[in-house]
Amino acid sequence: MKHKGLTLIEIVVSVVLIGIALIALGTALVTGKHFIKRAENDGRALSIALSHKEELLSRSYDHADLCPGLFGSSCTQSNPVGSPVDGFFNWTTVVTNRRACNTGSTRCIPYKEIIAQVNYPEEAISGANSGITKRVTVKDIIPFPKVHLSEANTGVVTCDAAAGCEVLFGIGNETVVGSGGDSLSIDLPAYPVEKDLLVIYNIAINIELNGAGIQNADNIVTRSRIINNDSGAVTWSSMVTVTPIMSQAVINSVSRISIPAAGVNDPHTIEVRWYKQQNRGQISVKRSSLTVLAFERD
Repeated sequence: MKHKGLTLIEIVVSVVLIGIALIALGTALVTGKHFIKRAENDGRALSIALSHKEELLSRSYDHADLCPGLFGSSCTQSNPVGSPVDGFFNWTTVVTNRRACNTGSTRCIPYKEIIAQVNYPEEAISGANSGITKRVTVKDIIPFPKVHLSEANTGVVTCDAAAGCEVLFGIGNETVVGSGGDSLSIDLPAYPVEKDLLVIYNIAINIELNGAGIQNADNIVTRSRIINNDSGAVTWSSMVTVTPIMSQAVINSVSRISIPAAGVNDPHTIEVRWYKQQNRGQISVKRSSLTVLAFERD
């Protein structure tokens, strides 16, 4: 029985076909590796851009990294020259102060625009630098806070001639609760939008040893006011709190004050003042706290 073998031509054709298949397979492997590497670089660049964006989003609105300044101003940060991340990725962040205005209105709300960008050289299939720079960019905004919170507290203030904190008698003789640098007041910044204020204060009072003569019917009156630090204009709260001295040792009050339209964007000071309705005895502060919530006017 005879076995017919392969002819030379058949062997040559088989070798050529196998060679073509191997070349195609090798090309596919190289190309696949290139695309996998490119996807890895894209993902890494996106991760770097997002991390820097999220870091800025975590800052308070007035943080130095968020470019405090006027409308249109911007600040840029980037990695040191010659020190890319992983030796390959260069990042840049730009924070710009912008504002959104209602159509036909002068009322504008400021916000901060954040752009984080990562650049890196794209590799050719051969692994060499292709000369093409890839860019990954992410954007976000930080709106101007709708509510601002400010707080102040005073410690024990003993009333005597040196302290100058005696609670005086009669309306028109209101003095600031506390004394000097330990008074119940808060300095507010110049808000770029119109704000109303919710003023909350608590005062624990102390009857001094020489306060003998205070009677059960005697009251102390407290009231908050806002002062324009540029013009000196004063606006009193409509809420007046009258507290019996002997039967209620803690004064609590919540009131709303609108920053006047004239000078609405000026810096202001909120302070709490008090006076006695009866000219008897002497009163001081045991402890006190002041909280101011500033929120956008409707």
